[in-house]
Amino acid sequence: MFTPYLISIRASVLLFPVVAMLVLIPLCIVHYRRFGYVQRGRTLVFYSFLFFMITAFFLTLLPLPEVTNNFCEVHRNAANPRLTPFLFVRDTLNEAARNPDGITLISLFTNAAFFQAFFNFLLLLPLGVYLRYYFRRSFWQTALIAFGVTLIFELTQLTGVYGIYPCPYRFFEVDDLILNTTGALVGYWLTPRIPFLPDLDYRKTIDTQAPVSFGRRLVAFLLDMLMVGLITGILFSILFGIEYGPDNEFALDMIGYSLWFIGIPLLTRGFTPGKWLVRIKLKNLDDTSVDRWRVIVRYAVLLLIPNLINQLLDETPLLAPEVSLALLAGLLAAQVIYFALFPIFRKDRLGLHELISGARNDNTWKPSPEPEYSGA
Repeated sequence: MFTPYLISIRASVLLFPVVAMLVLIPLCIVHYRRFGYVQRGRTLVFYSFLFFMITAFFLTLLPLPEVTNNFCEVHRNAANPRLTPFLFVRDTLNEAARNPDGITLISLFTNAAFFQAFFNFLLLLPLGVYLRYYFRRSFWQTALIAFGVTLIFELTQLTGVYGIYPCPYRFFEVDDLILNTTGALVGYWLTPRIPFLPDLDYRKTIDTQAPVSFGRRLVAFLLDMLMVGLITGILFSILFGIEYGPDNEFALDMIGYSLWFIGIPLLTRGFTPGKWLVRIKLKNLDDTSVDRWRVIVRYAVLLLIPNLINQLLDETPLLAPEVSLALLAGLLAAQVIYFALFPIFRKDRLGLHELISGARNDNTWKPSPEPEYSGA
């Protein structure tokens, strides 16, 4: 009886780390823009919500059947939706009629019809809790969202996973819509009565004068590297076609990096698209607007010079491959030490490139006047 549920939970456990990594950067952006920092409690609750939704979807979908020549014949009954409300009551009574003990508490949980109905009631009960506790939705919003979610589940079954299967292999049931939605509303009602839910203090603010955290700067840098790589790769491929390859890729990439990390901050007085997304910008160490030459020196030390050294080591014919590889590994280690580990042990969190250039990251986040916040 429990095997299908275990299959769904195992699939959720396997998929969840992948989904969690995909949403990590967007989640950080939302938090940095809304709160000025990543709220750990809210992040943990969001990830638990994400795992719950993946599991709930898999519980309505798995196990996936094998497609055989007589697949539609085997599952012909599933092609007829069960549109009569409260059929689960009749099915439960019919099942109980075959039990010599009649209806007892113990017999109910060995009653397949009742157990399935009870499972459908519990399936979206946590959704009601999340919608009230985390997303701060009203009763009627919770009802509409829960009904919409369960309708998606049922349509997925009715359409044979949107045409992947030649015909449905599970029933579309009105009872599922009723029980799932009712379960979510019960979860909504129970939420203030659950004693162990942590307080999500969305009003907590940060010290805007404190050094920008390494994690925040790293997110901005990764966003910039992702965007500049994608945009310049597409643009240079269109402009140069097959000529954009190993022979000129390095030079064109350096042009792209220079325009992005030097040109854009010079035009915006310290912003790159990645920094803007997480609400930080470049400033001089004395808190004045960043000087142009400091921007140039900063990214020359951070990106251009290390990449140039890397390219020279990679292409120098006089070095044995193992020597070149060892030097490249040493260069990478030095970059990690001076640009990542070095700031961690400084009170001002400044990296080597910031000390040399005299330009640092500054927090541009300001407290929101909104009375409350709903979302990630």
